[in-house]
Parts: sequence; structure tokens; C-alpha cells
Amino acid sequence: QIFRESVGPSALVVANALYNLSDILKRLKRPEEALDRVDEALRIYRPHRETESTATALNNRGVLLELLDLYEEALLAYHEAFLLFSDSGGVVNPEGLETLANMAQALQVLGRHDECVTRLEQVLDGRKRLLGDLDPEIAAALNDLGVALERAGNPQAAHDRYKEAMALQKLRRQD
Repeated sequence: QIFRESVGPSALVVANALYNLSDILKRLKRPEEALDRVDEALRIYRPHRETESTATALNNRGVLLELLDLYEEALLAYHEAFLLFSDSGGVVNPEGLETLANMAQALQVLGRHDECVTRLEQVLDGRKRLLGDLDPEIAAALNDLGVALERAGNPQAAHDRYKEAMALQKLRRQD
């Protein structure tokens, strides 16, 4: 409160402090309070057109909503964050890919397996473009996609992704 009074209630530094506080509260397993702080930060970021900060806060908002078992609301936050990350550099950036992966996780919990598979395919494609085909994150993305395919009722495709992940891991061990 004292901080807000000294710099003004709508200053970006206040939004950054609120966002950082939300992160601490999340780590302290106090998601409701963390959500309140991130929402306060968003109310400041949006009028300032702080696209990247807004997108990052929205992604964090989605994570907090998932911790509160509010998956549909989390999807809305992830979707908005993804659109902002896409506007500020396209899908192929780590933050946008993290948001897509988070979105896929929420879709999986909601039983929307085909949509989850689509998002994880986007994550895999983006990571390959960003990191190259041999990065360890590619094997993890292949494994995640395999799990999603299996849950979507496509065991053969899941098996193929698992084999790709294992081959990549084996190839990396030989290097």
C-alpha cells in the first residue's frame, strides 16, 4: 500500500511488484491470494498496452486457475495469453509454446483429447523450429504427445511417438 501511494496506483512498477507477489504466493500454495494479485497486475498492464507482461500474467493466471480446478477459465486465460504472444513474435517463442503446453494440459484434464493432441502437435512443431530436432525437449514433447494420443484413442500413433522419443534419447546418448 505504501509503495502504491509513493509511485501511484497505476504505475507499471506496481504491476510488476503485484505479479512478483503472486508468484511468491503461488509457491506458498496460496493460489486464491495469488490470483487476486495477478488480476490486480493485469488491471494495470492492460491500459499500458504491456503486451508481453500481460501475456505472461495471463499464462500465470491460467496456472493459478488450474490449481483451483477452474480449467475452463484457465483455458480462456491461456487462449488470450497465446494470442498476445503470437502478436508479439509468433508462436515460435518459448513463452507462447509454454502457454500452448499449459493449454494442452487443461484440455487433457477436461477430457478434450483431440484438442489436446492438436495443441501438443503445435508445441512439438514449435520446439523443433526453435531448438532443432535433436534437443532433449523434443523427446519430452514427443512423449507428451504420445500420452495424449493414447488418451485420444490412437494407440498406434502413440506408440510411434514413444518410439521416436526413445530413438532420439538413444541418439543423444551416443553423442
